[in-house]
Amino acid sequence: MKKTNKIFKGLLLTLSSLIVAFLAISLPFKLIGDMSSEQMRGLFITEIAVYFITFIAYVVINEKKKAKLAKEKERRFQMRAKFEQAQREYYDLAA
Repeated sequence: MKKTNKIFKGLLLTLSSLIVAFLAISLPFKLIGDMSSEQMRGLFITEIAVYFITFIAYVVINEKKKAKLAKEKERRFQMRAKFEQAQREYYDLAA
């Protein structure tokens, strides 16, 4: 069941990326005849802004994930240190 889901998700992702790529490449050629140069310039600036915002969102999300992992790693390190100290104290008390 899981393998079928992975294959289906992979095919769906591949198909959607192919469609989006085709539209992204063909749309400017379609619009060249329909839009004035000012409208094309505005569309180009809007497209660049969307790409930039998407990139910034990706970077911010990645940085948050890295910070969360680092915080979790530090917490685990502190818990391990407390456990080892408690274990040493127990051994000293038992000796």
